[in-house]
Amino acid sequence: MLFSFNMLERIKKILPEEIELKNSNIVDIFIFFKYLEDDEIVKKAFGVVEITKQVQENVSKLKKTMFLNKSNFKAIKYNNKTIGFIQLAFESNDTIRLGIVIGDKKLWNQNIGTISMKKIIKLIFEEYKYVTQIILDTAIFNVPAKRCFEKAGFKIYNQDNQKFYLKITKEDYLKNISDYL
Repeated sequence: MLFSFNMLERIKKILPEEIELKNSNIVDIFIFFKYLEDDEIVKKAFGVVEITKQVQENVSKLKKTMFLNKSNFKAIKYNNKTIGFIQLAFESNDTIRLGIVIGDKKLWNQNIGTISMKKIIKLIFEEYKYVTQIILDTAIFNVPAKRCFEKAGFKIYNQDNQKFYLKITKEDYLKNISDYL
């Protein structure tokens, strides 16, 4: 069997230095919009099994937020190509909530989420001195996302029938800081 270039690309291990988090610009925002038009991506991002009217409204709100608060979105870049984004939302004075979307489906399950999460954790705890914890959640059925978050240092602090709720504290980050360099 002959290997295609795409097959070799899937086998290649993606290194942390190949992933960058950049401030989002208007071109990135339009790329994010394109990702949010894909039902499979939306289902994973919002932790749902079907696209309802409520989910569509939430996508619209997210798109509006992207335009109004561009600085709360980091573009995930691989080989200088925007492949996804991380949203930072300030829950309180000491807590930031994250959301992540890897929009390039060819790059799913290749450790990009974990690498990106480690980079954003480091950035947040170094840039926002008052932040003591970072939280996020994922759908019970999204096992790859849960695994990604745990590999990045998040721990489950709660769960219900639909979601896992995870967090990482500044204390845990500092205990394991060498994992984030």
